[in-house]
Order: sequence, then structure tokens, then C-alpha cells
Amino acid sequence: MTMRGFIYLATSPTLPGVVKVGKTHTVPPSKTFELAISPGVKTTFILQLSIETDFVSMNESRLVVALSKARYGGKSDLFKMSVPDAIKIGLPVIQDWRIQDCSKDSAIQRLSLTLKRSLVQSQHLFMIMARHSIPFIKRL
Repeated sequence: MTMRGFIYLATSPTLPGVVKVGKTHTVPPSKTFELAISPGVKTTFILQLSIETDFVSMNESRLVVALSKARYGGKSDLFKMSVPDAIKIGLPVIQDWRIQDCSKDSAIQRLSLTLKRSLVQSQHLFMIMARHSIPFIKRL
């Protein structure tokens, strides 16, 4: 039986350079939310990325293991690294996911824009090559 849910990455202004990894089986956190980082101490977190996935517990465990070298303050869900690094290291270990939400300045947004630009540039290049009868090189 699959346990569909959400894995998220969040940051806090009170913990610069630290990424929090979390999971939920219900609705992902809103853009900003409060969590206790130790007994009686709450801090505000800003959602950077939320992905929907099957087997949320297994995938969150894989993500935590992949990021474990950067563990922060002995906490199992806090990592001393940038959001782009957490995404670059973490997404390849998660199976069957789709982006549910991401912040405007997250690495995913920047990557998406870069890929769109590259696609437009490639299409433009192919049109020029076709117009001038330049043969396409196929990779096998």
C-alpha cells in the first residue's frame, strides 16, 4: 500500500544557511509556518519546495540519508547547506515525485527558467540550421 504525502524543504531567517526537511501525509505547509526547533522554542520557516510522492516516509528517509553529512546541531531534520545544494543532492534519491509548490527564488524556479531558455534557443538554432540546409547531427 502506498502512503502518498509531501516532502518539503524550508528555511528560517533565524537559522541562516540551514535547510529543514519535513514530511506530511496531509496538506503541505503554507508558505510560512512555525515549528518548535527545541522544547519551548518556535521559529518561523519559509517553504522553499514541496513535492508530492508515493511512499513519503521511505523517500524522506532516503533524502535525510543523502543529506546526512551536512546534519546541523545534532538534529535529524536540519542541514547546514543551501537550498540549491539540498535539491541537487536530494531529488535524485527520491522516487516518483512531482513538484507541488516552490518559492520564486528557489533553485527549481531558476532551473525551470534556464531550461525554457535553452529549449527556445535550441528550437531557434534548429530553425536556422534547417533554413540553411545544415545537416543535424544525431547522437546514438
